[in-house]
Amino acid sequence: MTAIALLRGITMTLAFALELVMLGAFAWWGFAAAGGGLVGVVAALVVVAALATLWGVLLAPRAARPLEAPWRLLV
Repeated sequence: MTAIALLRGITMTLAFALELVMLGAFAWWGFAAAGGGLVGVVAALVVVAALATLWGVLLAPRAARPLEAPWRLLV
């Protein structure tokens, strides 16, 4: 394995871990904003589903309708 391939793998792993942390943070926010309990769990799931959909449609590397550069950086 070359050094470039190793760095690419590390970078992609880090990016994936950061995406998971982002989803977890938004889930926590949805849970806390709804006041916890069953309503909080549902809110957390809705927030994560909405964020994952937004990511898949607009921001993913193979997105169907990717955002252009200035908007992509803003989001």
